[in-house]
Amino acid sequence: MPYKSRLSSRIYGKSVTHDVKTKWAVKTLFAILILCFFNIFLSACSQNFISLRVYSDFTIIPSNTKAARPESLLLNNEIMLSYLQLLPRRTFRLIRFDKDLKFKGHQDLDSGENQPTDIRVCQGSNNSIVYVFETINFPKRGPNHLYIASYEVRDSIIVNSNKPKMIGVSKPFIIPRLLPKPGDVILDDSPPYFYNDQIIVINRKWESAIIQVQFFSRDLKLIKKYNLDLRKFIPKSYIGKCCLIDMNERPYLVAMVYDGPPNGYNQSYSALFEFDTKITSVENYQVLSKTSDYGGIVNCARYNSGILYVASDILMPQSKHTGIIEAFSVKQGFQKVASIKVNEGVMVDNHFSFEILDKKIIVFYPIPGEEIRLKIISIN
Repeated sequence: MPYKSRLSSRIYGKSVTHDVKTKWAVKTLFAILILCFFNIFLSACSQNFISLRVYSDFTIIPSNTKAARPESLLLNNEIMLSYLQLLPRRTFRLIRFDKDLKFKGHQDLDSGENQPTDIRVCQGSNNSIVYVFETINFPKRGPNHLYIASYEVRDSIIVNSNKPKMIGVSKPFIIPRLLPKPGDVILDDSPPYFYNDQIIVINRKWESAIIQVQFFSRDLKLIKKYNLDLRKFIPKSYIGKCCLIDMNERPYLVAMVYDGPPNGYNQSYSALFEFDTKITSVENYQVLSKTSDYGGIVNCARYNSGILYVASDILMPQSKHTGIIEAFSVKQGFQKVASIKVNEGVMVDNHFSFEILDKKIIVFYPIPGEEIRLKIISIN
């Protein structure tokens, strides 16, 4: 019989005829390939890309003042904006907005001694605001101090429920004029986080992949403190500025990771570290986005409707930066689904913050001239 009409072979000593079996196998393989391509097509069509568009942008602080470092918090459908007032008097201030961004009042925040610099906030127990801030003693070059405090928010007033308590001391540290030694604990941009009825504060170590974790009670008493080593996940890299976030009742650290010392021009990328529920170890690690060949800063992050939003300052040559918000789909393995530029300028105007309210991203950001502006970005 001609070869083209019948193909035979011998398997385990038996003759097997392949006429029908071969045709059936080819058809089956063809059907599987068609199904695979169809699934890939459906997956591509169902990508959860979103659109971000700016539709409002205006200054929000009084014209006779100078300000920097806005830090926002969404609390009971209101936005609390903390920031560093530079002039006429250097202090931290708080502005309160309702859900329609109408002004509800403002007041000074207790700013400790010496010169207040960085401030980070989180929601505490019930209706409270927890804030952690750093002070410096310049030009005397005295030590830097880190404080923690809390305010209770009532209908029309905000009450200082726990006055500032010093929780850290370090040698003088001012970028780029006065840098610490590798491994030194640094106090700038120390993010607080309320989880399991405790307040957690993270401090970085300079040129290191080790972070210091402090736990405090509601009344700001120290419960425990230890170091958490992340070198298993980033063995030859360093942790930069970071923030803590809750996604699906799990604690995460969103951080900038440097391939080299963070005081120079080195490649960096944003990354996500998933903690265990006691925040004693890291269980998973995920690279989010390469930011720049010159470094970057993670300012804050928010989780909303299956999307992780991360605000970063991307460092550029000549001490310039560009502020961006990137959106990552959690269901799609943290695939980037959107990004938008917020601001640009010199590094003294870095650090911005945002909240998500009614399909809008409410951004508070600094501009050259030491003003703070509010930008509204629609989510579609």
